[in-house]
Amino acid sequence: MLTCDDMSRFGLIISDKNLQDSWIKRIVSAVIDGIIIGIIALIIISVFFYGWGFWFGSLIFGVLWLLYFALMEGTRGTTIGKKMMHSKVVSTSGNMDVSKGFIRNISKIYWVVLLIDIVVGLATEGDPRQRFLDRYANTVVLREGENIQYMPLSAPVQPTYQPAQQTYQPPYISPDTYAANIKVYTKALEWAWRDGIKTRQEDETLEVMRDGLHITAEDHKKLEMEVKKRIPWTESDLEEIKEAGKHSSSKLTVEEFIKISGAVRPQVIAKEYFEGGKTDMREAVVQRSTIGAEKKEEGFKICPHCGEPLKKGLKVCPSCGETV
Repeated sequence: MLTCDDMSRFGLIISDKNLQDSWIKRIVSAVIDGIIIGIIALIIISVFFYGWGFWFGSLIFGVLWLLYFALMEGTRGTTIGKKMMHSKVVSTSGNMDVSKGFIRNISKIYWVVLLIDIVVGLATEGDPRQRFLDRYANTVVLREGENIQYMPLSAPVQPTYQPAQQTYQPPYISPDTYAANIKVYTKALEWAWRDGIKTRQEDETLEVMRDGLHITAEDHKKLEMEVKKRIPWTESDLEEIKEAGKHSSSKLTVEEFIKISGAVRPQVIAKEYFEGGKTDMREAVVQRSTIGAEKKEEGFKICPHCGEPLKKGLKVCPSCGETV
């Protein structure tokens, strides 16, 4: 009894145009070969079995059919009919030979056996181009240019929509709008650095603002440097500076030390901006104070604005341009 799965295998012939073409060509080639064998069988019966054709006709035809296909396919891989239909028999394991040709064609001794061979081959698991005995002989009939591995012709695959990959192009912003965005972003930076420390949450907020206002990374870096220069000293900062001044080798007063620290701070920030890395602010202040003290002892005076050592008699600092 045929199961639903077996019926679905028969349905392959209906749905697969390539499989239909393969079996149609095999039937046509079998008719051509059958006519050739029939003529030969008729000659033999007429010469050797005249009057006995009714009894021996089908047997003679079956034997000739078996020998013809076994020898032709075993030695040449094809028959006259198959050659005309551009088909051939190939082995799925090793080379094609007469023994394989005999095994795959033994059912052709009688048409009822051949029909059972075809039906069982289509109903059982395996290549639907094979008869049942083809699987024992490890053979298959191929059309010209056909792959030995069966590939069912399925319904055409509908192409899935894939939008073209586009590189992000930022929208055009007029110079006036960008200048206004810079002002807004600068205010946000000043707010974030109001206490001298920028928290992680503030940094994330600034990042969102940069995307929304279309501020470039380079402009962000420059603006942040300017804002950090203007950050006022906190009380704790001044206490640390005073302590550093007391314990340094500088001969300057604490007040002079604090003035110098105010001048050093922008320079340290600028150095971090251009050279990268992190500079110890306190160490830089102490170093400048020490140099200034040494110069003071050598007869120099210290600029109260930038902390640079000046020769006595100068009215304007050459470093900062301020009157001293």
